Amino acid sequence: MNGTAVVGESALRRVAYLAVVLVAGVALLAGVLMLAPGKRERAALENERFVRSAAAMEEVARTLGEGDELGARNIGELSFETIHREDDLVYFAQGRDMDNQPYGYVWTPPGGPHWTFAEREDVRPVRGPWFEYHLNVNLTAAGRTK
Repeated sequence: MNGTAVVGESALRRVAYLAVVLVAGVALLAGVLMLAPGKRERAALENERFVRSAAAMEEVARTLGEGDELGARNIGELSFETIHREDDLVYFAQGRDMDNQPYGYVWTPPGGPHWTFAEREDVRPVRGPWFEYHLNVNLTAAGRTK
């Protein structure tokens, strides 16, 4: 009988330890989720990173000729999968979303096309010659899709 009681105690002790580990894991996960920035905070952080990176990005944009493409790289505080110049616009592609739609920034050269994107939901002005895009097609100077 002594052996049975020891085995039962040992099993209960293991279950208790497992419960403590599970509760600690849930508490840790809850803490991480509470500390993770929300959508608004992530957007503000991305904007700050863009502001600190824009000058270096513009330097790269000015060096690209029509049809030139650069592979993955970091510029300033931002990462890009590709950078390419097409129709006098320089696309800084950051990646693709869950729907496989590309997103990133577009630079328009001084004296280049001046667009109005009021009716477009997939492109928004950021600052000066910079626009943020989230679309599956390239832009044209008239603001239409190709």
